[in-house]
Amino acid sequence: MESEISGAPKADQDIDEFLSNLRAGQVAFNLFDFLPDVIFWIKDKEGRFVYVNDALVDSGSMDTKTEVMGKTDHDIFPVELASIYRSDDVNVMKAGEVLRNKAELVPNNTGGVEWRETSKIPLFDLKGDMVGTSGISRRMGLDEGRPGPSQHRVMNAIVGAIYKCVDQEIKVSELAEAANISVSTLERVFKQHMGTTPKKFILQAKISTSCERLIRTSKSVREIGESIGYPDHANYTRAFKKLMGVSPTRYKEIYKGVVKGGNEIDELDEITNRGK
Repeated sequence: MESEISGAPKADQDIDEFLSNLRAGQVAFNLFDFLPDVIFWIKDKEGRFVYVNDALVDSGSMDTKTEVMGKTDHDIFPVELASIYRSDDVNVMKAGEVLRNKAELVPNNTGGVEWRETSKIPLFDLKGDMVGTSGISRRMGLDEGRPGPSQHRVMNAIVGAIYKCVDQEIKVSELAEAANISVSTLERVFKQHMGTTPKKFILQAKISTSCERLIRTSKSVREIGESIGYPDHANYTRAFKKLMGVSPTRYKEIYKGVVKGGNEIDELDEITNRGK
């Protein structure tokens, strides 16, 4: 019988006492590596990853967990999506409450996006001080999970199409036509799920793509502007600065550590806050 099993908690035994008496290391974070569909992470107050499981690594362009440690959402995800994740982290820490089963778009390893159900909790140290957040994210629509609502599938297809066509001119009317919905409906759905308009999201997708290319490629600023549909260098620089707060050249200098003027951290914070 269960009550006769050595070490099993009795009915009147306090669960906290039972857990506190467990040998350290038995229930380990790496158990989450056996759940390939569940992304798991721990972040500090500044949003830097201090632990991730294999599923998070596999969902992006990283090869190892080490590549993720110390980075933030803005370092590894598109700007517009990373800003949403960070905003949720901040709200969880401010309120000290759990975020339960939020449906949100998350990039996947195919270069597209997928709907996931995300939950987050605040983390406290032994003194009771807030030290960060932890969360899990599970893909929606699996047979054993909750199915993704039809409007989510539509948004998934539209956003995926935007990222796949980011190098081309993308018209809102064409997106609506491809999704077999009206422009007004598309505007409403985007506002509801993404907190922005389709036109602004397209711009954010283009600029965030160019941000990655500025950091990870040796192409010139002009070439990168042309690669996302801005043949006119001045127009690209103007659009980039309006969204990011700095010119593409300055952005590249800051993130590649070329400039050593001492104000890079402040500028990075400003860029992160503007990229929403």
